[in-house]
Amino acid sequence: VGNALMIALWGEHTPSPMHSMHFGWRAGAFLAPMIAYPFLSGRLEVPILVNSTLNNTTEATIVNGTRIILTESKIIYPYMITGGLGVLISFVYLGFFLAPRPDGMRFTNTAKSRRLKQFLSPASCAGGNLRFGTLMMICLTLYYLFNDIVGNVFGNFQTAVATKSLNMTKQEAALLNSASSGTALATQFLMIFLAKYVPMPVLVFSEVHGILAVSIAAFFFVLNNILGFTILSCAFRFFSAAFWAGGMAWAENYIDITGAAIMLWNIGSGVGGVFTYLSGYLFSNHGVSAILWLDLSIAILVCLLLYITQCIMSRHGPKRRKD
Repeated sequence: VGNALMIALWGEHTPSPMHSMHFGWRAGAFLAPMIAYPFLSGRLEVPILVNSTLNNTTEATIVNGTRIILTESKIIYPYMITGGLGVLISFVYLGFFLAPRPDGMRFTNTAKSRRLKQFLSPASCAGGNLRFGTLMMICLTLYYLFNDIVGNVFGNFQTAVATKSLNMTKQEAALLNSASSGTALATQFLMIFLAKYVPMPVLVFSEVHGILAVSIAAFFFVLNNILGFTILSCAFRFFSAAFWAGGMAWAENYIDITGAAIMLWNIGSGVGGVFTYLSGYLFSNHGVSAILWLDLSIAILVCLLLYITQCIMSRHGPKRRKD
């Protein structure tokens, strides 16, 4: 809803406001692990005395050793804190919704028809061109589907890779998450200004090819190098931070982005989320190297999809805007 409203209000000037709105989401993603950090279970190593057994005779021999003890986790508390903050913010949204609209406010992408068939038709997003609208819906739905699959090592499974493959503690993994989320937050803030002056195709192409470069470098540094994993995690968040907002700002120059279009793209993103189970299966049964190959394959597919989509857009040309 927020994305559709932002496009409706700003039209051709959407890129900077769109990235500004998504900056708020990135701020929450940065603060969440910081809030959770004090409540995560720790790992203590304490000295113990061990009885040894030799030649079927038990001897009370003093042996120096350590035992790892997991302290109790209170993860429910950060969930309650963030949930409470979300409820408070929802009242602010409700206030804006109930407030009267300013005089002269005009939406740029009002629905062409209230009939369900016309509302859902791809032609409604492409000035009546059904073929172009259908191609754009397919390409952009795949774009957002891949958005939820690409970079599993540095996204969905970052903590699992850090703790299980690199033997980092949960606290260290939380700090790593904060560092990479902080990078994404700073990048999203930078994009607010870049999107005003740099054409969106240039930004989107740079982001996607940066993700491809990180996916290739991951083969050399992720498996046994904590520093390399940390640097690449931050690099991935740098290039992927504006992936979602950039896609809509990029497409807005060629089609009318309505609520129906965003609904379809959200479905694509949801289907991409289902593929996380496949990544989890590969990680559990074949290790990190399996999802590294998956990430690289998806990054290559995203690049190919980008070329195809931009060719279709360029052939059709920018949309005609109403004064």
